[in-house]
Order: sequence, then C-alpha cells, then structure tokens
Amino acid sequence: MLDQKDLELLQGMMESVVGSRIAESEERRNSRIAESEERMNARVAESEERMVARIAESEERMNARTAESENLLLEEMDRMQTNITNRIVKIDSCLIPV
Repeated sequence: MLDQKDLELLQGMMESVVGSRIAESEERRNSRIAESEERMNARVAESEERMVARIAESEERMNARTAESENLLLEEMDRMQTNITNRIVKIDSCLIPV
C-alpha cells in the first residue's frame, strides 16, 4: 500500500503531466490562432487590392463618360451658336439700311 508521501509524489507527477499537456495544448491553440489570423489578414489584403483596382477601373470609366458627355455638350453648344449666328446674319440681311 502507498503511504501519504507516495500519494503526494504521484499527485505531483500527475499535475506536472497534466500541466505540461495543458501548456502544449495552449501552444497549439495559439499557433493555430496565429496561422488563422495570418490567413485572414492575407485574404483581407487581397480583398482590399481587388476593391482598390475595381474603384480605379470605375473611376476610369466615369472619367471617360464624363469626357464624352463634355464633348457632346460642347459640340451641341457649337451647333447652337452656329445656328444663332446664321439667324443673325439672315436678320441683318433682311434689314433695310437707314
């Protein structure tokens, strides 16, 4: 039969084994968490890069459309001014000099 000292020694050994296993488990858990964070950070960075690229593409399309609209507006204004000038010339030609 085991005496009190033997029991205490066994208890200490068990606590040591359990403690080391808990520490190992915590290390594995922390390592997995760190790896998961790295993967998540990489995914977020990739997502940000794609988002920035899409925003840049969208800005380019908007700038092109804006430039096209400006050109159409300027052309229409030129046509209108030409029409007005032609009308003024017609009116002037119809006026009798004083």
